[in-house]
Order: sequence, then structure tokens, then C-alpha cells
Amino acid sequence: MSRGLAGFLSVVVVASVLFPLSHACADFRLRGDAVTHLEWYDDPQGDEALPFYQYLRINLDDTAGGRKFRIYGRLAEDVNNEVDTESRLYFAYFEKKDVWDNTDLRIGRQWVNTVAGSPVLDGLQVRYLRPELFRLKAYGGINASLEDYESDEVVWGFSVEDDFLDRTDLGLSYYQKRVDGDLALEFLGLSAWTRVGKRGSVFGELQYDLLSQIPSYYQAAVRLVPNDRWTFRGEYYGFTPVFDSTSIYSVFAVDDYEEVSVSADYRLDREWTLFARYAREFYESFDDSDVVEAGAELIRPKELSGYLVAVFRTGYEDLNGIRANVRAPLYGEITLDAGAEYNVYDRVGDDRGDTSSKRYWLAGERDLGESLNLRAKVERIESEIYDYYNRGRIRLRYTF
Repeated sequence: MSRGLAGFLSVVVVASVLFPLSHACADFRLRGDAVTHLEWYDDPQGDEALPFYQYLRINLDDTAGGRKFRIYGRLAEDVNNEVDTESRLYFAYFEKKDVWDNTDLRIGRQWVNTVAGSPVLDGLQVRYLRPELFRLKAYGGINASLEDYESDEVVWGFSVEDDFLDRTDLGLSYYQKRVDGDLALEFLGLSAWTRVGKRGSVFGELQYDLLSQIPSYYQAAVRLVPNDRWTFRGEYYGFTPVFDSTSIYSVFAVDDYEEVSVSADYRLDREWTLFARYAREFYESFDDSDVVEAGAELIRPKELSGYLVAVFRTGYEDLNGIRANVRAPLYGEITLDAGAEYNVYDRVGDDRGDTSSKRYWLAGERDLGESLNLRAKVERIESEIYDYYNRGRIRLRYTF
């Protein structure tokens, strides 16, 4: 039995215990969903895959005792045995509020999000709040792989955020990973956010690689909302790939990537929105690129809606493309989506030259009751290089 399958079966076993427990105890509240997902596609080589996925999510809350159980996993298998599919345990943890004064405890598989690092770990997380002063989060455990339960990587870290500044948030975080006892990664993270005017804000993040002594990730953004119609955003982003110091890839040179972008949204009314974005992408080993996106979106729940967006890219891999989708309610509470995408781009390498690709899709969705939803989608992808292939998927979701 694979470890991914064992992890998912453990979810089912726990669920069989939690269901009767929630009904027996009035203070327990059980929520979640079960999603059955079947795909099929034939690739340009003529192989037809039929992957099957069964997802299960369980949220159990003890409203009186401040306890939480969170479990989410999937069982996977390709019926035609053409592609590798993996059963996964995404998270499974127990959380207790106010274990001590203003201190929360979480144990199990969990995702921790900090600027310095965001690992999925099998371990422990402690959160402490000192009202009107600061928020502290500390964690540690085994670095988890979604496909393999065996790991020789140990991670730990912490973050501190202020709780005393009005209209401003400041943060400091630290992350470390060790492989077989050797230091593999060590990052320091800084973050800042502040309100500008009534609805504007300025935001910044920096992740610093302490081993290489270089910034590995940085981002600065400003968002301005002068009125109910206009929203403006400007952003500067940079990234340098970092590998474990214990990996052979750490000795190879890597390229930095930087991007500067500005965007604007304009609401014509409660339903129509126009949007546009310009980005300048900076590469070290390729030509810099200019990317322009523009489009319109019509949002009307349970009525005719859709979007149209065009993209123009010059520089490395020139690209001109358009994408559109229309959603319409039909008879019997069925919602239908129909869309298409067409791209003309410049191939790079020895076969450099113009080529094109097309994609068409048709999707339908219907509620079969208060807790049951069915959705299906079929696609056709065409390319001058790879001819064409078809794919489809059907999903049945039960909510409880």
C-alpha cells in the first residue's frame, strides 16, 4: 500500500469516528465536503488517460471547548494506467484555542505561511497574542511531502507581528531547514503594510537568504482607490531561485527575475468592469519583455455574464492572444459556460518562427439539491506543433 493511500485511508477512519461523535455531542459542529472527480484526455501520442480522484474534507468544531479538527486528502488512481497519480494527505491537524492565556496550539500536518518560509510540515505550531503589543507564531516539525511520508528534512521558524500600530502592520519572520542534520536553507523575512487615505494601501515584503547573503524575493506594491469606479495598482517584484545548500543544484548559476507592473480597473456600473495591465519583465539571459493585457468583464449572478481579455507580448517569446468566456443560465437551473482561446506566438530555439494554438471549451453546472452539485467540462486543444487532443472532466460535490 502506498503511503499516500495510507494517509487518505486514515482520513476515512477518522471520519468514521467524527461523524457519530458530532451527532452525539451538541457542542460539536461537523462540516465538510466529498468531491468525486473523473478526468480523461488523449495526448498527441494517442495515449488515453482516465485519472480518478476522490477528495474528502472534514471540519469538526467543538464550540464550547475551543477545539478544531481539520482533515483534507484525496485518493487517486488512473483507470487506464497511463499517467502517475498520487493519493495525498494535504492537511490533518488538531487545534486548541487558549491552551494557556492567549495561546493557541496546533498539532499535525499543516501549512504555515510566513514571508521567510511557508512549509507544509508534520509537527507543532504555537500562536501567542499579547493584546495591543504583538502576535507571535512559532513552529517546527518534519518537512512534509504530499506524495511521500518519509522525510529527512526538519524545519522550524517563527514570526512576530505588531498589534499596536493603527493602520499599519509590521512583521519579522525566520525560517530554517536542515537535511540529515546539515543546514540547507535559512531565510529572514520582513513585511510592512500601511493604509493610505481611506481606501488605499502600501505593501512590501522581503525574503533574505542568510546563507548566500542575497535577497531571494522582494515585492513592493501600492493600491489606490480614489472613488467607487477606479482602482489603481503598481507593483515591483523580484525573485532569485534558491536551492538547498545540500543539493547539487546549489553550485549552478541562476538568473534573477524582476518585474514592474501597473494596472487599472474601471467600473462602468454595478455589472461591467474594464481592466488593463502593463508589465515590464527583466531577464538576465533573454530579451526583456513588455506585456499588455486589457479586457472587460460582465458580472451578473444567475444571468448572462462573461469576459473578454487580450494579451500582447513583445521581447522574449512574442505572443498575441485573446480569450473569451460566456456564462448563461439555462432551463432546469443549469448554468452553461462556452469559451475559446487563440494565441499566436514566436517559437524560440532552432525551430524559431510563428505558430499558433487554439483551445475551446464547454462546461455545464447544476445543483442537484441543497448539498449536491454536478459540473462537467470538455475541451479541445489544437496546435500547429502537436496537432490536437481532447480532454474532459466531471465532478460531483457533496456538502455536509
